[in-house]
Amino acid sequence: RNSFKDKDGTIYFGNTVRGFTKLVNHKFISSEEFLDKSSNKLISNWVCSFVIDEKKNLWVTDNEESLIKITGSHAENLSNKWNQLISRSMTYNSFDSSIYAGFDHGIVKVKNDKYQLDTIPGFVGDNILFITTDNSGNVWFNTVLGKIFMIKNGTIRLMNKVLGLNNSAIEKIYWDNACCLWIASNGIIKYRRGENDTLIKDIEINTKDGLPGSAVYDLMIDNKGTLWVSTMSGLARIGLFNDKVSVTKYGELEGFNN
Repeated sequence: RNSFKDKDGTIYFGNTVRGFTKLVNHKFISSEEFLDKSSNKLISNWVCSFVIDEKKNLWVTDNEESLIKITGSHAENLSNKWNQLISRSMTYNSFDSSIYAGFDHGIVKVKNDKYQLDTIPGFVGDNILFITTDNSGNVWFNTVLGKIFMIKNGTIRLMNKVLGLNNSAIEKIYWDNACCLWIASNGIIKYRRGENDTLIKDIEINTKDGLPGSAVYDLMIDNKGTLWVSTMSGLARIGLFNDKVSVTKYGELEGFNN
């Protein structure tokens, strides 16, 4: 359901049942193979996201809004310990050695196995979809109601007006290694940093450019700088050359069924 690659090149895949799988040296290893019995019982649900902290502990979230820390072969459910539900998405911020996730009234910051809650005014009835960290250590997240927030120096700021976006459907926000912000919505929008840390809309890509569908659910950039996009109507590989867009579609004929 979700994938994650650590700095050592190990890839983790979240399963919809019975934990997760990791790919090490071309070998798939189930979490059931290396976790102890009590830990396997904790990670039996739908695994939604992964991060690894500075001590190389693996953290996962599941569809029951649990935050689970894995050290070696042992897992601990910190949500149960704290009696605090955590949203399915999270990010690790190396600038302050903290994990950021959501809860039903705002954002959770986790450091040294302790948590801090920051409520957001008017956030009740909303929910965090995705969290990411930019190259300056600022934490960004988007919500079900189409809002985009940035946390800078401990202050939470609504960014929709700055980005020129209404509260439309926004599935994911993503910062790449080139300091560019990508937004998956009804198509794709790319922003680049300008002077004084401003954000300038650079590129918009939609079905007119060859996207297989207008509803974009996920996107990522591989090590070669190629943009990969998943839509309701299939997968797309997008090349960007001097502001020219080249789209290769992968649909049912290539083995991708929605």
